[in-house]
Amino acid sequence: MDDFFTGFNQPVTAPLYPDPPYYYRGAKVILGIYQADTEKVARHLPPGVTPATDPVTCIAWVCNYPFTTFGTYNETIMIVQAEFEGTTYLYCPFIYLDADAPMAAGREVWGWPKKLAECKFDMGGPGPGFREGIQFTTERPTGKRLLTVTMNPERPATMEDVGATPHLTLRYIPGAEKGAPPSVCELIATEPETVPCLAADGSPDIWSGRCMVSMDSPSAADPLQDMAPTAMIGGIYGTFDWTLPQGKVVKDYLA
Repeated sequence: MDDFFTGFNQPVTAPLYPDPPYYYRGAKVILGIYQADTEKVARHLPPGVTPATDPVTCIAWVCNYPFTTFGTYNETIMIVQAEFEGTTYLYCPFIYLDADAPMAAGREVWGWPKKLAECKFDMGGPGPGFREGIQFTTERPTGKRLLTVTMNPERPATMEDVGATPHLTLRYIPGAEKGAPPSVCELIATEPETVPCLAADGSPDIWSGRCMVSMDSPSAADPLQDMAPTAMIGGIYGTFDWTLPQGKVVKDYLA
């Protein structure tokens, strides 16, 4: 029987994604940092997880991945600065992407609540008229704009501006039988190893500047409007390499 379970994931004889860890190279990332309505955001936090500040600080963390061991894709990660048992985390209540393998891995391994969506990363540049800055959009379904993030890189920044708080996710797998409790319900903490890409002069490719985050259209199925900004704090753009390991269980709700 053990010879049958040769793969890390389903299908076990032809896995959808490789074994961990997972490698990302040259990831283009915008962090749109802002304040939001604490009460509305708190609705999307699991038991014991609370906003770290009031008003709560959120991040629209949008990414273009030109190379990963899952393949090439774009991703929108909505982040809440939260606390659990005295430790500060970046909790993710919503996440969207445009590839199936990292979607399945995210949900199965860490509990990232990933959904497929239309995600577009635009660096600007030549075209009709003059376009400055970077724009990232998320639509679900296509044509239904949930999120727009725009960023103008203007001044050099550092990894201290980016920060290094561990991520927190809710890994929830429903029971297989009718009326059964969930098979898995646990909080997972994950700490990717992240380093910035360097310019020719050795400086990190990290920039701060003007940034705007907008939730363009309310949705009952994808209520990002609950995380809409009440005030912008700032924006960071950078290019990074990172390694994503498996996480650690910090709370088992079924225990």
